[in-house]
Amino acid sequence: MSTLSGFGTMYFGWRHDEESGLGEATQWVVALFMPVWPLARHELRLLADPDDEPAVSWAGLLSIGGAAALGDQVEVVRELPVDSRSVVRTLLRAYVGLPLLLGVPLVAALGLVMLLDGWLGDSAGAFEMTLIALPMLIYAGYFFAVIATLFHRSRGGRK
Repeated sequence: MSTLSGFGTMYFGWRHDEESGLGEATQWVVALFMPVWPLARHELRLLADPDDEPAVSWAGLLSIGGAAALGDQVEVVRELPVDSRSVVRTLLRAYVGLPLLLGVPLVAALGLVMLLDGWLGDSAGAFEMTLIALPMLIYAGYFFAVIATLFHRSRGGRK
């Protein structure tokens, strides 16, 4: 499983069995890191625990910008039948949940920027301009935290 500039394959729909140390996930063809087509469901053994890795890494941040290749350290134990409920759940999370998770706070931040801009008017100095930009800076941090968490979970992370 690997991606280059957001295109390739990734695992989604992880389920972990704490007793055996194995997990199940569906391998997807991805475009811009979004699931497009399920290929297979696998029982996997993680060769490196993603929960021991930092949630945000330079490789992860570069890959968001499309400049790095990512791969997972997993061993396929066996192939399983594709679970249609997992496929539907993954598609709903990707195409409904993610836009809501990122879109609603963006609309709120833009609304706050417009409110502050209208309230402060044309006489805004450096401090006021910083105050106006603050909601978008907070949103940018939120955006990268959400994306880093999703990448971590797509690599089998549980935290």
